[in-house]
Amino acid sequence: GPTSKPRPPNREEIGRAAWRYVHCLAANFPDTPVIQEQVSSLGWIRAFLRLYPCHLCAQEFIEVCRDLPPRLGNRDEYVMWWCEAHNRVRSDLSQPLRRCELQELLAA
Repeated sequence: GPTSKPRPPNREEIGRAAWRYVHCLAANFPDTPVIQEQVSSLGWIRAFLRLYPCHLCAQEFIEVCRDLPPRLGNRDEYVMWWCEAHNRVRSDLSQPLRRCELQELLAA
């Protein structure tokens, strides 16, 4: 019979995968990053948002970053910032919020 073409992921699937990725990325951030690591991470966030496949989602996350600027001073701050930013997005989407428990987030 006819073979069905693979369908590209939808916005929700892309979002879930992106959140898993950034939480894992944050958990592997240096404990005490040097300034170049902080600059590189901020550049990565900017590039990620510029290239994100959902333009509206990226624009909304840029607004989140304006209200809640990335915290890159150390791993714990960075992990907590991503969790708080994710909760801001969940709130905007009327989704339930998650507790930001540092030890759970570091185990991601």
